[in-house]
Amino acid sequence: MIYRVEIGLDGDTWVADVTNLPGAHTFARSLVSLDHSVREAIALVLDISNEATLEIEYSYEKVPAVVKVAAELGAERRANDARVKRLQAETSERARELTAAGYSVRDIAGLLHVSPGRVSQIVNQPLSA
Repeated sequence: MIYRVEIGLDGDTWVADVTNLPGAHTFARSLVSLDHSVREAIALVLDISNEATLEIEYSYEKVPAVVKVAAELGAERRANDARVKRLQAETSERARELTAAGYSVRDIAGLLHVSPGRVSQIVNQPLSA
């Protein structure tokens, strides 16, 4: 289940309301602390471990525009980081496949838009477990 959390400001205190879990709301002095408090509040309402993995979606509709824009930028950066990680893994996989199929390092580099040196690094790097 995705827990939807509306973030707001009350003076200099961040407040959070889990909109799809009645009774789950909290506050904190920083956003990092607020995330921890939100997870704690959800765990308390559901009577589960604080260590449980929770999927949380934050909404910044009740904050100044600059905060909302910054939150959107942060979400975009997080998504981009995940995309880069996926592309790196797929690049490594394809480089290994192409090497095994007998293609040259230069051809592989051209296909994957990386340097020949990077292809050599990838194919000579041991596979991680």
